[in-house]
Amino acid sequence: MEFRSNFFLWFILQVVWVIIQAGMIGLYFNFTDNISGWTKPQVFLLIGLFRVIEGIYHVFFHMNLMNFPENISSGNLDFYLTRPVNSQFLVTTRYHSPDEIGTLFTGMGLVWYALIQLKYSLSVILLVKLLVLVAFGLLALYSVMLILSSLAFIFTRMTALFSIWDVVSKTLRVPINVLTRDSIIGNTLLFPLLIIVTIPSQIILSRSDISVFIIEIFSSIAMFILATKIFYLCLRRYSSASS
Repeated sequence: MEFRSNFFLWFILQVVWVIIQAGMIGLYFNFTDNISGWTKPQVFLLIGLFRVIEGIYHVFFHMNLMNFPENISSGNLDFYLTRPVNSQFLVTTRYHSPDEIGTLFTGMGLVWYALIQLKYSLSVILLVKLLVLVAFGLLALYSVMLILSSLAFIFTRMTALFSIWDVVSKTLRVPINVLTRDSIIGNTLLFPLLIIVTIPSQIILSRSDISVFIIEIFSSIAMFILATKIFYLCLRRYSSASS
C-alpha cells in the first residue's frame, strides 16, 4: 500500500477487465443457449472460480515462480539455498503482490453472480465445497507452474516462461472439454489443467459424482508431490554463483 494510487487504479482495471470478459461471453451466448453443454451462468462460474484461484496464485506465488530464470542466471538463488528454511517454500513464496488482490475479489463477485443466476443458495455445505475446491485447484496450478519453472535449471535462458503462463491462463478461462471435445486422448493430455478449474466447476454444478471429487483431491496432491520431486531433482543441476 506504499503506492496507494497505483493499487486502487489496478483494482479498477481488474473490475473493467471482468466486465469486458462478461460482455464477450454474453456476445457468444447471443447465438446459442449452450456451448458443449455449458450454459452462460455455468461459464461465468468457471471464469469466476479461475479468477479466485488465479488471484490467490498471483498474490503469493506468481512473481516468485516467474523470477526463477533470473535468480538462477544471476546467482541470486544462493540467497535462498543458504537460509535455514525449506528451499522450495522460500523460493516460491518470498515476494507477494498485494495489488493483484483485485483479481481475487472480482472472481468472488463473478462466482456469486453465477450462483444467483443458477438459483443456488449459499449454504454452509456449498461454501465448504467451494473453499476445498479452490484450495486444491490452487495446489494444482502451483504444481503445474512449479514444474514449468523448474525447467529453468535445465535450459540456459528460460525466457519463454511468461509466454507459457499466458497460454496456460488463457486456456483455463474456458471449459477444457470444449477444447478437447471430450476426447479421451485430449482430456488425458490436459488432465493437469482439467483439475485446476474445469473439474471443480463441474463438481459445484453437480455434474460429477463423489468419485470425481476424490479424484480431484488425490490428483492435486499427487501433482504437488511430483512437482516437489522435479524441483529438487532439477535443483541438483544448479551451480552456485561461487562455484
